[in-house]
Amino acid sequence: PTFAHTGLGYVEQGESLAAAGGQPVFRVVRFVEKPDLATAERFLADGRHSWNSGLFAWRVDRIMDEFARHMPELHAGLSEIAAAFGESDAATTLQRVFPTLPHQTIDYGIMERAEDIAVLPVDIGWTDIGSWATLLEVLDSDGSGNVIRGRGLTVTPDT
Repeated sequence: PTFAHTGLGYVEQGESLAAAGGQPVFRVVRFVEKPDLATAERFLADGRHSWNSGLFAWRVDRIMDEFARHMPELHAGLSEIAAAFGESDAATTLQRVFPTLPHQTIDYGIMERAEDIAVLPVDIGWTDIGSWATLLEVLDSDGSGNVIRGRGLTVTPDT
């Protein structure tokens, strides 16, 4: 992290496990989703935390095990949808089951409670565009600070 952000989750890095492509891989101690400012400042200072970009990779069997353990209702619905793949009623099953699935993010529903997970901290130039200020940081602006994409009109009031 480059600053104490309260709009992002954090991953606490534990022991070093290995390396992948020259990048260190760490055991995850815990995920903390969107901490308060004091906690985010502590995470920034301790050097053991990375921002959670929300980019995950896992084997299907492993994430389904986590759904079964931590979100059984979601697991049941996903299993029903998966069982219908390739069947003539697959679309009907999806249309019937999907709207009934619980509304919970993977961060809160699984990652804050999962065990035996690893993190590969990387700087890939990713930025969470979650505020107007961040959007302004990543887009080019004119000399007056205006950002225009496509056709636009700026108006300067008479003072």
